Parts: sequence; C-alpha cells; structure tokens
Amino acid sequence: MGAETRHRPRGATVALALLGFALAAVMLVLVPPLALAFGLVLVGVLIWTRATHQDAGVLTPPAAGFLAAVVVYVGLALFYAVG
Repeated sequence: MGAETRHRPRGATVALALLGFALAAVMLVLVPPLALAFGLVLVGVLIWTRATHQDAGVLTPPAAGFLAAVVVYVGLALFYAVG
C-alpha cells in the first residue's frame, strides 16, 4: 500500500500561506533578527532538500508564506540601501 496524501482545498492552502506571510510581517516589524533567522533556516531546508534530491514540498503553506515575506523584506532593504 502506498502512503496516503492529504489534500487541502485550494482556498485553505492560500489562507494558510497568507497567515504565514502575515506572521512574518509582524515578526519583521517587532523582532527582525528572529524573523530573519527563521527565514534563513527555511532557506537551509530548501537547499538541503534540493542537494539530497528529496521532495521540495516539505515546506508547508504557512512556511512558504513566511519565507516569501522574508524575501520581500530583504529585497526591499537591499533596494533602499542601494538606491
């Protein structure tokens, strides 16, 4: 027997990703170093799964939303630092 997979409705997945994004946005305002550290850990997880040829779907929707917010934050910080 194969492993069963659990599928969420698309709306629930989007809502969870937005929740992760919102959590990161709040953390980036209140405690930026901690939020950046979490983002760095998530990037490490992605790199590790790619290097070991594992499923890159290990990031849950909230984690993906969190990582997206951190990437936006870092991108804006670099944009303002350079410009």
